[in-house]
Amino acid sequence: MSWIQQIDFMILEWIQSHLQGAALDLLMPLITALGNGGWLFILLALVLLLSKRYRRQGCALAVSLLLCLLVGNLFLKPLFALYPLSPVWVMVTGILMAAAVPVFAVMCRLVLLQVQRHAKHSKKFRERLGRHFKS
Repeated sequence: MSWIQQIDFMILEWIQSHLQGAALDLLMPLITALGNGGWLFILLALVLLLSKRYRRQGCALAVSLLLCLLVGNLFLKPLFALYPLSPVWVMVTGILMAAAVPVFAVMCRLVLLQVQRHAKHSKKFRERLGRHFKS
């Protein structure tokens, strides 16, 4: 057994022995179900698209969800269905995932900057800021 699987099993055994309880038995399946099919993120994108203030962020989220769907279902799934997993394919997958993380981080940072810029220039924000700093 590889060392990664040994670490994985050690973590799972620790969770099994230390994190049990009736409350978690009810709560964790609900939390897990939030990610099924991406419904939480689809709902978030719709809410943002309906909001005039955050429509641009909603559009960015919707486009990113659509790109993930297209790349995953039209490119990666057929690609890995043709070839069985081998060390080379595992390495290619790792490279693709390593490349996706910085792209996701940059997209998150751009969305955060846009929200901060909007808050900085909004009238309410300036009024609240002015009240706190008047002499």
